[in-house]
Amino acid sequence: MTQTELLEEELKKNIKGLPGEVLREVLDFVLFLKEKRLTESQYTEIENELKTLDKRELDHLEKEFENYEELYP
Repeated sequence: MTQTELLEEELKKNIKGLPGEVLREVLDFVLFLKEKRLTESQYTEIENELKTLDKRELDHLEKEFENYEELYP
């Protein structure tokens, strides 16, 4: 059995018999952790994509937004 599987089993054993409102709190916390992890991985993915922009793409973007503030105040 892997460490993850052992932890999952331990969680199952320890939540058994808890009142519904406490189970709801546990579920809310688990969902929060999952969302946080997803958000962090999305930012990492975007950051990596931005790092791969080559010089031509960067030049194109700079030209595209040249005088942007003057054109669209």
